[in-house]
Amino acid sequence: MAPVHFLIVDDEGGMRRALARTIQGEYSDCTISEAGSAAEALGMLDAHMFFDVIMSDNSMPGGLKGLEFLRQVAARFPRSVRILVTADRDSGQYAAAVFSGLLFAYLAKPWDPAELRAVIRNAVAKVLDPEGVQVDDDPDDDFDGAEPDPDDDSGEDGFC
Repeated sequence: MAPVHFLIVDDEGGMRRALARTIQGEYSDCTISEAGSAAEALGMLDAHMFFDVIMSDNSMPGGLKGLEFLRQVAARFPRSVRILVTADRDSGQYAAAVFSGLLFAYLAKPWDPAELRAVIRNAVAKVLDPEGVQVDDDPDDDFDGAEPDPDDDSGEDGFC
């Protein structure tokens, strides 16, 4: 698998580190960059850095909200997978952003660890196969899609 490049944008260092630990736990060969603001992240993008997956907090100081930042990212890098992380409970506007294709997903803070891992897996699947991603909508189900072979006595049952 080719390495997937992540960018985590959040003004809180603890949140960036928590997201990075979870991503590394799922994909140890990925690269992760961090930005403390949307302006810093835009500077990285202006420096011709490309990121496959961009995860951004919505409420950061400095004026530019995460949703607006990701809107700018979508206009410049439409193939990037964009995920919004927010403590705001106005899920209607975020669901609409997912439906319109602006966002790949959004996560409510505090996030459920299983849901976060599922979103990360789905984002990586989309990066690796943009046309064939199958959304894992059950974060508690670690089924990898492979059917068990009834003749296989190795003890493997098709689950991760």
